[in-house]
Amino acid sequence: MKKSLLPSISFCLLVLLGGCKEKNKDKADVIKKATSQQVDDHTAKTWAEKLGWPKGQKVVMLHADDIGMCPEANIAAKDQLTKGHI
Repeated sequence: MKKSLLPSISFCLLVLLGGCKEKNKDKADVIKKATSQQVDDHTAKTWAEKLGWPKGQKVVMLHADDIGMCPEANIAAKDQLTKGHI
């Protein structure tokens, strides 16, 4: 027994084309958000400062997926793990 593909295709098109519509934004809101982001960028801290390290402190950060990617990352991770730093 063959089912018609038309209802299935229609449903898929309806979901794909009509599912995620962004509401119209007011131009003033867009400008306000853009300028506030620029202000935040000028006063932004470094990642080290955001994580609690003092200003000017040099910090090496390894992302969890860096371990195993190269010998240098493995050496650094092993040293830090065995000393209990991470």
